Amino acid sequence: TNVVAGTPVAVSTGAGTPVAASTGDDQPTVASVLAFERARFEATRTSNVAKLRAMLADDLTWVHSSGKKQNKTQYIRDLETSRTYYKAIT
Repeated sequence: TNVVAGTPVAVSTGAGTPVAASTGDDQPTVASVLAFERARFEATRTSNVAKLRAMLADDLTWVHSSGKKQNKTQYIRDLETSRTYYKAIT
């Protein structure tokens, strides 16, 4: 079991994936990006895999602080089965 407390090292949301509200010129606002990240952190911390499936790009590559790399399916499967869980994300 991987227990993680900390900040993710790298996340790719993929091209064309909506991550935040637009300002009208296709540039997300800082507040909307931060709101998206807070929602993603909470979904990750609570293992809300349905929400994460909708939020994360299909071509996601997740790199853990240990160097372990996972694609979206692997990352969500580990959260779903509690192989990986997060106590906190700071």
